[in-house]
Parts: sequence; C-alpha cells; structure tokens
Amino acid sequence: MGTYESKLHVTYTGKPDDTSNSGRTILKNFPGARRGKFTIDKTQKLFMKYNFTKESTLFATSTCPDEINRVFDLFSGAWGGNFTLGGLAGLPFTGKTGFGALSSHVPDDGELLILFAPHIGVTKEGEIGNIRRAGMTKDTTACGSCMAAYEAAQKLKRTNYGSNNSACHPSFWKPNFFLYEGKKETELIGDKQQNVVNKVVRDFLPLIKESKENPAVALANLMYEKIKQEILKIIPDDFPAPIGLIGGVHINTDKQERIEDFFVVKDVLLRRGPNKKFDDLTKEYYASLPN
Repeated sequence: MGTYESKLHVTYTGKPDDTSNSGRTILKNFPGARRGKFTIDKTQKLFMKYNFTKESTLFATSTCPDEINRVFDLFSGAWGGNFTLGGLAGLPFTGKTGFGALSSHVPDDGELLILFAPHIGVTKEGEIGNIRRAGMTKDTTACGSCMAAYEAAQKLKRTNYGSNNSACHPSFWKPNFFLYEGKKETELIGDKQQNVVNKVVRDFLPLIKESKENPAVALANLMYEKIKQEILKIIPDDFPAPIGLIGGVHINTDKQERIEDFFVVKDVLLRRGPNKKFDDLTKEYYASLPN
C-alpha cells in the first residue's frame, strides 16, 4: 500500500481499513461502503456499458449542501457539471419544477444521470453522527439538519433546531424561533426546508426507536428511502430520455481522512425511455467489485 493509500485508510479494493476505529465502524454499519473515487469509477464504467458518456449525459444530484460532501464534487468532475436538485438533508426540494428545468437541459439524444444520497459523519474515534471539520477543535453533527430534526422529534416539545454545535445552527437564528408540537409551525423566511425535514424525521421516530441499528444510522437509512421516494415522484412516466439513478449514503470522515470519504451504494437503476419501471442494476454493480 502506497503513501497515498495509507493516508486514505483504505485498501486497494476501496474498502475502509478494518484496523482503524472509523473503518471498523463504517464496515459494521454500512456493509458495501467503498471510497468515493472507487465508487465513481465503478458506477461510471457500469453506465458506460449502457451508452452513457460524459459528453452526452447531464448529471444531477439530490444531496445536502454541506461543504464536507466533497465526494459529490468528484462525481460532478467525472460526468462534467452538476444540476442541483437537493437541499437540506438531501431531499429534492426543487421538486417537479426543478426536474422540468433539468429535463430541458439534457443534450440532444442524450441521457440523464441522477445521484441522490443523505450523508452521515463518522469520527476517527468511530463515533457516528459527528464529524471534525477543518479548522475546528470540536466535533459537529453530520448531517446537521437531520440530527437537529431528530433532537427536536425526541423532545416532542419545542426546538430551536438543535444545540450550538449543530451544523445547521446559523448564528442569525434568534432564541424565540421555535416549533411547537401539535400547533401551526412558525413561518421563517429562509428556513422552510428545515421545517420540512423536521416533519419528515418526526414520522421516522417510531421506526428509529424500533430499529436495532444505531439511531443515526437508522435515520440516514430512512432518509435515503424518503429521498428515493421523492426522486421517483418527480420523474414523469413519459420522460423520453434514458435515466440512470445512483442512490446511496455518503459517509463523511474526519478532516485527516477526507480526501475522498466513503459511499455505500444502495440502488443503481436504469430506465431506457418512457416507462414507469426501472431496471435494477444494483447486483451488476456489486458483482463488478473486488472482494
């Protein structure tokens, strides 16, 4: 293993290093996770088999805008550009209007490829749901929006969107900006997305309580399913161009290991033209990976 690989704490297979605390945590909670660049190479080769090319494919993402999500920048570089569908927590807040704009930008006789994912932090000590950001001496939450909503849902009273170490706790929020359970939500200019995330996560709470997974892991997996559901809703059945979908969970690591981070693929789907049904390429993707 060379110096570059050693700094990444991964093997040549792209797997996390099972001798590090963060690597063992990722392997345990996200089987199938590979480093970002490795995932990009493998998914790109797969879609190239189905005639997706960098020149003919419009790439889009539905991911959280957090600055630590650098894997998505690498995806954009591999495919050339990025149309952003997502907002807080990775939910596709641009909706049908956003997809309408996106669909009008697809190259003539080209393809559309959408990557969607929530994200979750794992510290170098192996703590889930937190991350050490560059230039900071304390850990903060990741995904901050999801974790703040989960904190609010647990309280079932009122919230100012999390504690001060939350990644989604802008300094301009005032202490009297609260949501009250069972009452009409206060409309805050510029914060409607978090109100939606709060609603979504409140619905998850019983499932998280029943899950045997770490709560932050269960939250990320449930948010993944919600993002997938919403992505499928905004794609019209009669959209004529081939559409590829790559869905998964982006796993952030501490700044010492953030050269590429990790990504666990959950779905690889392909629709070749107007149709409700997507072909499932997930098994084909995993079959291409070295053990």
